Amino acid sequence: MVKLDPRTKLLLLLAEAVIVLGQLGGGNAEPFKTVFMVLPFLLLLTVKKFRTAVIGAVLLGLGLAAGHIFTEGRGAIVLLMCSGILTRFVPSLMMGNYVMSSTGVSEFIEACCTNIIRLES
Repeated sequence: MVKLDPRTKLLLLLAEAVIVLGQLGGGNAEPFKTVFMVLPFLLLLTVKKFRTAVIGAVLLGLGLAAGHIFTEGRGAIVLLMCSGILTRFVPSLMMGNYVMSSTGVSEFIEACCTNIIRLES
């Protein structure tokens, strides 16, 4: 099991949102986008959330496949919209699921407030 600090998890969630959801970097960021699209599913597997990881991976796969299927007319527009929504939102939602399911409140407060208490002393 991969044990990440809660601050690292929040940084990963922020990076996921910026790179995948926000499409930052354009074509130059494609390798990073691919890594960040797969990372939440691997992290979910480390905390034994197999069902969630498989459902998310299937949704992401459907979104990626729908983006490559070409149809004519209105169907293509709807298909591309669904593809864009799935490929942008599913990895971010899965990363959020990982952060929420693997971090307890006390663990998060301890990690964040320990530095504040040290600064005040």
